Amino acid sequence: MFDINKFLDDREKRVELQNSLLEKFKAPLLTVRANYPGENKWESIPIEITDIVAKEMVLLFEDKIIHSEVLENLEGKIYLFFIDIPAFEIKKNTIYFEENHILGRCVDLDVYDVDGRGLSRSDFNLPKRKCLICDDLAFICGRSMKHSHQEIKDKIASKYIAYQKYLKERERVTVILSDLTLEGMIYEVSSFPGFGLVTPLTQGSHKDMDFFTFLHSSFVLKKGFKKMAKTMFSSLPLDIAFKKIREIGKITEEEMFKATSGVNTHKGMIFLMGIAVGATARVLYEKREFKDIQNIICEMTRDILKDFENIDISKKLTHGEKLYLENGFTGIRGEIKNGLDIIFNGSLEVFSSAFEKTKNINLSAFHTLIYLMGRVMDSTIVYRHDFSTLEQIKKEMSDIFYNGGAFNKDREYFEKLEKEYISKNISPGGSADLLAVTIYFYKFLYIFLLEITMKKKDFIAEDIIGKIYQNKYKKEEKLPTERELAIQYGTSRDTVRNALKKLVDLNFLDIIQGKGIFVKDIIGGSSIIYNSLLNKNYKQISSKILYLKEVFPNIEMQKIFDISEDEALWEYKRIRIVDLKKIQIELTRIPKKLFPNLALKNIEGSFHEYVTLQIIIFLTS
Repeated sequence: MFDINKFLDDREKRVELQNSLLEKFKAPLLTVRANYPGENKWESIPIEITDIVAKEMVLLFEDKIIHSEVLENLEGKIYLFFIDIPAFEIKKNTIYFEENHILGRCVDLDVYDVDGRGLSRSDFNLPKRKCLICDDLAFICGRSMKHSHQEIKDKIASKYIAYQKYLKERERVTVILSDLTLEGMIYEVSSFPGFGLVTPLTQGSHKDMDFFTFLHSSFVLKKGFKKMAKTMFSSLPLDIAFKKIREIGKITEEEMFKATSGVNTHKGMIFLMGIAVGATARVLYEKREFKDIQNIICEMTRDILKDFENIDISKKLTHGEKLYLENGFTGIRGEIKNGLDIIFNGSLEVFSSAFEKTKNINLSAFHTLIYLMGRVMDSTIVYRHDFSTLEQIKKEMSDIFYNGGAFNKDREYFEKLEKEYISKNISPGGSADLLAVTIYFYKFLYIFLLEITMKKKDFIAEDIIGKIYQNKYKKEEKLPTERELAIQYGTSRDTVRNALKKLVDLNFLDIIQGKGIFVKDIIGGSSIIYNSLLNKNYKQISSKILYLKEVFPNIEMQKIFDISEDEALWEYKRIRIVDLKKIQIELTRIPKKLFPNLALKNIEGSFHEYVTLQIIIFLTS
């Protein structure tokens, strides 16, 4: 039974503790607790949400937190953070969190200044918080009890589930992005000739490293880039996220030196690729377009040249710092300040065109290196030599590129030129870093991003078809709106609209202006059955069966089909033939318990017709 007196006593004790600690630490206070209805504040979901948000606050304020405590009473679980930042700044960040984080509306983040005065949204000329469920103000809905406790709890539970999905998506995305960074780095060091760079064939102008040193270093860096992508694939304010990935960069640099026994293989790469992978992760998190990556780079690095304003000359300076102090040379920071325009409006197109023409990674990379060496203010060259040497190299490579580049001279010519560069101790390290990032963006744009876009549209279409056949969407039932479907599938309305258009064309759906989207009667099948990959009616597709066999599911299959490890699946493979051409190999798995008597003859024709027949038999039996 709920003890109201104990509850009030716990609250009073908490306030007393807060005031005493405010007096002790002379620092603003941030409290974190679940915004959860009802008397029982110790249900699993509000407790887990509180823990999650508390960790997010630690990440947000970390080194500025001077003291923290956790209270556990009838009020629930409450975190107290005393933070060495002005209260106004803390509140600004918590408002941002509330409005942008999936769980932001599921918690109360209260901020008190050193005098114990609570800050509110009105201090920022912002309206009061809206209701978690509807568009009315939260306090109005609360006062009128517009929504039941269960309705609010269900909404909070859905937010919690959405957060768990986000974590899975973050892991998937960051793994892919870190893989792409590794590909970019390895493709760069594997290409040849290198004009003084390390390649599989030569150490170039370097005595302290070789191809394998670079490989070892690249795998170490991959881990750091994954952490950077994870940090940026979040609701953290862009400036704070950028600061954190730079801190990760410093740690990654230390790991690199450990792995290479002190050899600087990738210091510049850590800085450049870190910004590239970070901006890419933020674009994916915000579901923006590829072209927005450049805008995000400009936004998060707008103060990048201020790095030079606070150079500590007592410490060992980098190549770039020395050149800036001596000549005002901004090097790669200048390129970043320009949003890596040399890549987005230069080398990316050069590499893409070359690869489309040749399908040869090495030739395309080498051709792009020539382009970059003719354009880049390469600090490595200047540091090893001088500006005059850099200008000579830029002119030579520019002339080569505009006279056909890698496609106009034979290999012997370039190998001779490479030996000349090595003899002069030239190494275009800055151009090499930009080449690796160029390849990274190429892989992202032309393989990953396009694949995701296509898969998303087709996934939505196939998922809706599946729900229709599973009777989750019934005949003549109205579907959710485009907006609701976009939220449900975590994508744009355009992607949803394209998926719906496909289903309308295939006669699965009707879209009635002003009324909505409705399911058609599909029982009996015919022309609506469709192969999304081939864009053909199944009646236009013939098949050749390779096999039909019984298999038992691995862990992934168990999750997909929601079955145990001892429940068998039917697995069959067939070749799809369109216009007398072998177009597609199709692998299908279905739970055996659904169709225990499945035989080869059932899949030689239309498997859909077989399924439809079984449904009709079931419905009429």
